[in-house]
Amino acid sequence: MVDVLDMLEDVGLFEQFCGTWVRGAAPDVVAAAFEAEAASKSTRTMAELNNDLWQLSPYRPVLLAGSIGADWTFIVERQSCLGADLARLVRLSDEGRLAFNVNWTVNLAGDLIFARDGVIVSHLSLTNPYLDRSGSAPDELDPLLRRAVYAGPPNFNNRVAAAFDLAARLTGTTLGPEWFETRQTQYLAPERR
Repeated sequence: MVDVLDMLEDVGLFEQFCGTWVRGAAPDVVAAAFEAEAASKSTRTMAELNNDLWQLSPYRPVLLAGSIGADWTFIVERQSCLGADLARLVRLSDEGRLAFNVNWTVNLAGDLIFARDGVIVSHLSLTNPYLDRSGSAPDELDPLLRRAVYAGPPNFNNRVAAAFDLAARLTGTTLGPEWFETRQTQYLAPERR
Protein backbone atom coordinates (compact mmCIF):
# COMPACT_ATOMS: atom_id res chain seq x y z
CA MET A 1 0.00 0.00 0.00
CA VAL A 2 1.17 3.52 -0.81
CA ASP A 3 2.03 5.70 2.18
CA VAL A 4 -0.01 8.72 1.10
CA LEU A 5 1.60 11.20 3.44
CA ASP A 6 5.15 10.26 2.42
CA MET A 7 4.15 10.38 -1.25
CA LEU A 8 2.61 13.85 -0.92
CA GLU A 9 5.59 15.14 1.01
CA ASP A 10 7.93 13.76 -1.67
CA VAL A 11 6.04 15.66 -4.40
CA GLY A 12 5.69 18.89 -2.43
CA LEU A 13 1.96 18.65 -1.75
CA PHE A 14 1.76 17.80 1.93
CA GLU A 15 1.26 21.23 3.50
CA GLN A 16 -1.51 22.26 1.12
CA PHE A 17 -3.42 19.96 -1.19
CA CYS A 18 -6.34 20.14 -3.58
CA GLY A 19 -7.02 17.09 -5.73
CA THR A 20 -10.11 16.37 -7.80
CA TRP A 21 -11.09 13.07 -9.41
CA VAL A 22 -13.74 13.13 -12.17
CA ARG A 23 -15.31 10.10 -13.81
CA GLY A 24 -16.55 10.39 -17.36
CA ALA A 25 -14.61 13.45 -18.55
CA ALA A 26 -11.26 13.70 -20.31
CA PRO A 27 -8.46 15.84 -18.82
CA ASP A 28 -9.07 18.69 -21.31
CA VAL A 29 -12.77 18.80 -20.36
CA VAL A 30 -11.96 18.87 -16.65
CA ALA A 31 -9.31 21.56 -17.17
CA ALA A 32 -11.82 23.67 -19.10
CA ALA A 33 -14.19 23.46 -16.10
CA PHE A 34 -11.31 24.95 -14.07
CA GLU A 35 -11.18 27.81 -16.63
CA ALA A 36 -7.74 26.67 -17.76
CA GLU A 37 -6.30 28.50 -20.72
CA ALA A 38 -5.88 26.13 -23.68
CA ALA A 39 -2.85 28.08 -24.93
CA SER A 40 -1.04 27.36 -21.64
CA LYS A 41 -1.14 23.59 -22.14
CA SER A 42 2.19 21.75 -21.78
CA THR A 43 3.42 18.48 -20.30
CA ARG A 44 5.61 17.93 -17.26
CA THR A 45 6.09 15.83 -14.18
CA MET A 46 5.37 17.12 -10.69
CA ALA A 47 9.11 17.41 -10.04
CA GLU A 48 9.53 19.57 -13.16
CA LEU A 49 6.60 21.74 -12.06
CA ASN A 50 8.11 22.15 -8.60
CA ASN A 51 11.48 23.12 -10.11
CA ASP A 52 9.87 25.75 -12.34
CA LEU A 53 7.33 27.06 -9.84
CA TRP A 54 9.46 30.10 -8.95
CA GLN A 55 9.07 31.30 -12.57
CA LEU A 56 5.26 31.29 -12.40
CA SER A 57 3.01 33.95 -10.95
CA PRO A 58 1.74 33.03 -7.47
CA TYR A 59 -1.62 34.43 -8.59
CA ARG A 60 -2.05 32.04 -11.54
CA PRO A 61 -3.33 28.63 -10.48
CA VAL A 62 -1.21 25.83 -11.92
CA LEU A 63 -3.09 22.62 -12.69
CA LEU A 64 -1.63 19.21 -13.45
CA ALA A 65 -4.17 16.85 -15.03
CA GLY A 66 -4.11 13.33 -16.38
CA SER A 67 -5.96 10.07 -16.65
CA ILE A 68 -6.11 7.68 -13.74
CA GLY A 69 -7.80 4.33 -14.10
CA ALA A 70 -10.17 3.39 -16.88
CA ASP A 71 -12.54 6.35 -16.94
CA TRP A 72 -11.20 8.90 -14.44
CA THR A 73 -9.26 12.13 -14.65
CA PHE A 74 -7.23 13.42 -11.72
CA ILE A 75 -6.32 17.08 -11.44
CA VAL A 76 -4.08 18.49 -8.73
CA GLU A 77 -3.50 22.14 -7.93
CA ARG A 78 -0.15 23.33 -6.68
CA GLN A 79 -1.12 26.79 -5.39
CA SER A 80 -4.90 26.99 -5.39
CA CYS A 81 -8.05 25.14 -4.49
CA LEU A 82 -10.42 25.69 -7.39
CA GLY A 83 -11.57 22.07 -7.24
CA ALA A 84 -13.20 22.60 -3.84
CA ASP A 85 -15.64 25.11 -5.32
CA LEU A 86 -19.07 23.49 -4.87
CA ALA A 87 -20.56 25.03 -8.03
CA ARG A 88 -17.60 23.71 -10.06
CA LEU A 89 -18.04 20.19 -8.62
CA VAL A 90 -21.77 20.32 -9.42
CA ARG A 91 -20.95 21.20 -13.06
CA LEU A 92 -18.23 18.54 -13.25
CA SER A 93 -20.61 15.87 -11.97
CA ASP A 94 -23.45 16.80 -14.31
CA GLU A 95 -24.58 14.50 -17.13
CA GLY A 96 -24.01 11.27 -15.22
CA ARG A 97 -20.44 12.01 -14.11
CA LEU A 98 -18.94 11.75 -10.62
CA ALA A 99 -16.62 14.29 -9.00
CA PHE A 100 -14.67 13.82 -5.81
CA ASN A 101 -12.43 16.42 -4.15
CA VAL A 102 -10.02 16.18 -1.22
CA ASN A 103 -8.41 19.37 0.01
CA TRP A 104 -6.66 20.93 2.98
CA THR A 105 -4.74 24.08 3.82
CA VAL A 106 -1.62 24.71 5.88
CA ASN A 107 -3.80 25.20 8.98
CA LEU A 108 -5.21 21.66 8.45
CA ALA A 109 -8.73 22.80 7.59
CA GLY A 110 -9.87 20.35 4.94
CA ASP A 111 -12.81 18.78 3.19
CA LEU A 112 -13.89 15.71 1.33
CA ILE A 113 -16.61 16.50 -1.24
CA PHE A 114 -18.49 14.00 -3.40
CA ALA A 115 -20.84 15.07 -6.22
CA ARG A 116 -22.96 12.93 -8.53
CA ASP A 117 -25.39 13.87 -11.30
CA GLY A 118 -25.07 17.60 -10.64
CA VAL A 119 -25.68 17.36 -6.87
CA ILE A 120 -23.36 17.60 -3.87
CA VAL A 121 -24.07 14.25 -2.24
CA SER A 122 -21.66 14.44 0.67
CA HIS A 123 -19.48 17.25 2.00
CA LEU A 124 -17.45 16.23 5.05
CA SER A 125 -14.82 17.97 7.12
CA LEU A 126 -11.52 16.07 7.25
CA THR A 127 -11.00 17.22 10.82
CA ASN A 128 -14.44 16.16 12.06
CA PRO A 129 -16.15 14.06 9.34
CA TYR A 130 -18.96 12.71 11.51
CA LEU A 131 -20.13 16.11 12.79
CA ASP A 132 -19.30 18.69 10.09
CA ARG A 133 -21.22 17.41 7.10
CA SER A 134 -23.79 18.46 4.53
CA GLY A 135 -25.16 17.43 1.13
CA SER A 136 -28.17 15.57 -0.22
CA ALA A 137 -27.05 12.34 1.50
CA PRO A 138 -24.17 13.27 3.83
CA ASP A 139 -23.93 9.75 5.27
CA GLU A 140 -23.71 7.98 1.89
CA LEU A 141 -19.93 7.62 2.11
CA ASP A 142 -20.01 6.33 5.70
CA PRO A 143 -19.84 2.61 4.76
CA LEU A 144 -16.77 3.29 2.60
CA LEU A 145 -15.25 5.52 5.27
CA ARG A 146 -15.68 2.79 7.86
CA ARG A 147 -13.83 0.36 5.55
CA ALA A 148 -11.17 2.92 4.63
CA VAL A 149 -7.73 2.20 5.93
CA TYR A 150 -6.92 4.08 9.13
CA ALA A 151 -3.37 3.59 10.37
CA GLY A 152 -4.14 4.41 13.97
CA PRO A 153 -6.14 6.96 15.95
CA PRO A 154 -8.49 9.34 14.10
CA ASN A 155 -6.02 12.23 13.77
CA PHE A 156 -5.71 14.46 10.70
CA ASN A 157 -2.96 12.39 9.03
CA ASN A 158 -5.00 9.22 9.34
CA ARG A 159 -8.08 10.99 8.00
CA VAL A 160 -6.05 12.07 4.94
CA ALA A 161 -4.95 8.47 4.42
CA ALA A 162 -8.58 7.37 4.76
CA ALA A 163 -9.71 10.01 2.23
CA PHE A 164 -7.20 8.67 -0.30
CA ASP A 165 -8.30 5.12 0.46
CA LEU A 166 -11.88 6.25 -0.17
CA ALA A 167 -10.79 7.80 -3.49
CA ALA A 168 -9.18 4.47 -4.45
CA ARG A 169 -12.38 2.61 -3.58
CA LEU A 170 -14.51 5.03 -5.62
CA THR A 171 -12.20 5.09 -8.65
CA GLY A 172 -10.90 1.53 -8.53
CA THR A 173 -7.36 2.95 -8.82
CA THR A 174 -4.87 4.01 -6.16
CA LEU A 175 -3.15 7.32 -6.74
CA GLY A 176 0.52 6.45 -6.41
CA PRO A 177 3.91 8.08 -6.94
CA GLU A 178 4.00 6.90 -10.56
CA TRP A 179 1.21 9.36 -11.46
CA PHE A 180 3.34 12.26 -10.22
CA GLU A 181 6.51 10.84 -11.87
CA THR A 182 4.78 10.53 -15.26
CA ARG A 183 4.44 13.51 -17.55
CA GLN A 184 0.93 14.92 -17.17
CA THR A 185 -0.72 17.91 -18.79
CA GLN A 186 -0.11 21.26 -17.13
CA TYR A 187 -2.54 24.14 -17.54
CA LEU A 188 -2.67 27.66 -16.17
CA ALA A 189 -5.96 29.10 -14.95
CA PRO A 190 -6.73 32.83 -15.04
CA GLU A 191 -4.95 35.02 -12.54
CA ARG A 192 -6.69 35.42 -9.18
CA ARG A 193 -6.00 37.95 -6.43
